[in-house]
Amino acid sequence: MEELNDLLLQRRTKIDDLRQQGVNPYANDFPVAHTSADVMAAHETQDAEALKDCPHHYTLAGRIMARRDFGKAAFIQVQDRKGRMGVNPASGEKMFIPPHKGLTFRPSKRLKKVTDKRSPKPRKSKPDSKSNS
Repeated sequence: MEELNDLLLQRRTKIDDLRQQGVNPYANDFPVAHTSADVMAAHETQDAEALKDCPHHYTLAGRIMARRDFGKAAFIQVQDRKGRMGVNPASGEKMFIPPHKGLTFRPSKRLKKVTDKRSPKPRKSKPDSKSNS
């Protein structure tokens, strides 16, 4: 625990030193010019061949949510504030997944069976004969 405290103190000291030098330690100066929805709207009618010759360059900020490597083909799925986008390497089909407002979870029948077997069954309470007398 003491090592963790020392590490945190070192980090805070470095942050203070950066701030004294006029450097923002948590700078967010990445210029975002487009969103995934902008890119998909601009190119939704084009096929994979047309996209190879596309002269446009886009600047997106987001997270790589999936990366799949199929040897010669690769697939990356990027998510930003407007949704997710990616390309199927086999068919060249583009896809855009709009953002969700909330998460839903529906357990499968198999999961229900497994969890039902593991969870203790509620005991049926027997009527207390002493309290009725």
